[in-house]
Amino acid sequence: MTSIIVISIIIINLFSFFILFNMLKGTEIKFRIIVTIMLILFNFILANIIFGIGQAGMSGEFSGPVKNLLVFSIVPINLILMASPLAIQINKIKSLDIEKEKFMRNIIICLIIDVILIIIECNYVKSIIAGIVNLQNSK
Repeated sequence: MTSIIVISIIIINLFSFFILFNMLKGTEIKFRIIVTIMLILFNFILANIIFGIGQAGMSGEFSGPVKNLLVFSIVPINLILMASPLAIQINKIKSLDIEKEKFMRNIIICLIIDVILIIIECNYVKSIIAGIVNLQNSK
């Protein structure tokens, strides 16, 4: 059962990477690769921060498989919900389909939505970790 979950998470991560890469379709390949890698790394760091905030105040430290499973489950969600709208805006400005003022307004709106999603994810991760703690305590 564990291998099915791990394979599913890997497939979902690869799928989200592919979606993000295709969001930048109107730009040159080198730019697409650089922006995709930067957004993936940023979201990986963000997922670790969300995990740390979610873990704050909980008894016991979670590391290794539990942390990796949660972090690699959060990354594709963040890529699809947070990074994809940013990639669309980057694609529009790079291909000159949007004015700079409208681009900046759209980026600010995306960032506000991202902050709201991060708060929701922190609470979500906190409840997952609380469930794991309760499960461990019941054994």
